[in-house]
Amino acid sequence: EERKRAWNDVIAVAREVRSFEKVLLSVGSPMVISKTPDAIQVRTYDCDGVHWILVVNRGKKPVKTSFMLPRKFKRMTLVAGKGVSSDGRNLAVDMQGLDYAFVKFDNQGGVVNGHQ
Repeated sequence: EERKRAWNDVIAVAREVRSFEKVLLSVGSPMVISKTPDAIQVRTYDCDGVHWILVVNRGKKPVKTSFMLPRKFKRMTLVAGKGVSSDGRNLAVDMQGLDYAFVKFDNQGGVVNGHQ
């Protein structure tokens, strides 16, 4: 039973990764974020002019921090994970151990759309 549950978890993760395949394999020029706290790992992508950020708490302890984005955005959409919010210029991180968030930033629409 435990093995079946673990295998179902692997399948679920594979489906989620596959749904972001175009973004993860994109060849655009991603944003450069110069300073991020040591406790988190950040990876940026540019896919068809839309900026994406993958944020991972790589430790087992909770992390609460923030860092500045290289430019201001009107809207942030949390597409997977949890524990981030934005005012359009900064990204706030409040994650439990080994949490992650995958967010999309663009200048479509009006107000910044922060998620917790």
